[in-house]
Amino acid sequence: MTVDPWNFEYSGHLFRSKWFIRKPLPYDYCGLPTLLVMISARQVFRKMRGGSQSWLMQCDDNHFYVVKASNNPQGRRTLVNDYLGSKLLRLIEVNTAECTPIVIPEQLIGEQGLHSLYGEKAGCLDTGPHFGSRVPVNPERQAIFDFLPHRLLPRITNLSDFFATFIFDQWASNIDPRQAVFYRARGSVDFVATMIDNGRIFCGHRWCLKDLPIREDFWDEAYRVGASQQTLDRTIHLISCITEDTIATILREIPALWLAGDMEELLRLVDSLFQRRRSLRALVEQHVARWIDT
Repeated sequence: MTVDPWNFEYSGHLFRSKWFIRKPLPYDYCGLPTLLVMISARQVFRKMRGGSQSWLMQCDDNHFYVVKASNNPQGRRTLVNDYLGSKLLRLIEVNTAECTPIVIPEQLIGEQGLHSLYGEKAGCLDTGPHFGSRVPVNPERQAIFDFLPHRLLPRITNLSDFFATFIFDQWASNIDPRQAVFYRARGSVDFVATMIDNGRIFCGHRWCLKDLPIREDFWDEAYRVGASQQTLDRTIHLISCITEDTIATILREIPALWLAGDMEELLRLVDSLFQRRRSLRALVEQHVARWIDT
């Protein structure tokens, strides 16, 4: 049976079944549901650090986004990981950057000479859609940081989000150190943390799940300070409450360009992710017993 990745519902066990019940849905040229408004870049500010060679751009909704190209050097799967990871973190109520597909007009690509480097070769960007991670504040008006010294950890208002994200990263097999940005809450001297960059969950482009050794991470202190039995129980519960219908809705939002030829493998990955929930508590508890007073 032919799998149509943009027009599906499932019966029974959603991700264990490969039999689809067709349900017509309206989609535009890139495979996105038409109910999603396509955001367009209008100004390029600078290139960002990192292997994906992203850019800071302002878009026509007046917000700033870090934009990863669909033909970035790390591959299309990093965009899928970023999108799905951001949506999952929101479902477990972690403060994370909003994400959306973004198109870059051909005129802007030409004016700015936008390209990605593959070794010594440069590849011209297409119009997209690309992945956009929304900057939580206007960086022209408010300071935003990608690092805070340990002595300022007590001034992070949502420090428990670090521990919740640690649990998520164990569930989703994130092979990169966790990244976050920080900004001061309006009218306050305290900081808010926003989690970013999920491109290397699911073991990166390999799209598999495995138990990872705990490595030395700068944010170990944040995990320790933010750890509590209450956060552990709450995060495990929220992960267990994620439904198959919710995941199906998220998958419908992912542009076809990012997923060409990979839909069935992504479904297998999501099935494994659901099954991995059964062992998540035991996996996390063996690592965090030293952080939580029992």
